[in-house]
Amino acid sequence: MTEIEDLVIQVTHEKRLEIEVLARQHGYETVGEYLLALVDMQQEEPTKAQILADLKQSLYEVKIGQTMSAADFLTSLDSDE
Repeated sequence: MTEIEDLVIQVTHEKRLEIEVLARQHGYETVGEYLLALVDMQQEEPTKAQILADLKQSLYEVKIGQTMSAADFLTSLDSDE
């Protein structure tokens, strides 16, 4: 079983209240659950390097004509193929 450790951060009383309100607004019972969820979300977000690589790939595909117009894309969604 994984050992649980305490993490202590120093914030003003006002900031603590703000974080508690945000936690409740997002459906978390505790500030700790909310902060852990924020950390998990950060790990799922693409990095700048990933975004740049995706942008480069997209521009390359446009350059070599490996794309379709929005109208063609929508038509392909409606087709039975």
